[in-house]
Amino acid sequence: CVDGSDPDPLKTYQTVRDEFGAFDKELLEKKEVLLVTKIDLLEDAQVKKIVATLKKVNSNIHPISIYDEKSLEKVKKLITEAIN
Repeated sequence: CVDGSDPDPLKTYQTVRDEFGAFDKELLEKKEVLLVTKIDLLEDAQVKKIVATLKKVNSNIHPISIYDEKSLEKVKKLITEAIN
């Protein structure tokens, strides 16, 4: 997950990936789903910009908000697909 209100979500994403790699390189080979959280705090244009930036390093990006039932359903579906 990357906080949508983070001033540099790409840097945060890369930091987390670096930490995973330092812990266990095999983690970097696993399928990844990147959630951009707190999108309810942002304008649509900001969300689109963040998604476009992060798509350069990960194509499986899903903006979500706990206040949006559709995005919560999307997360449930992603989790269900991942474990089945």
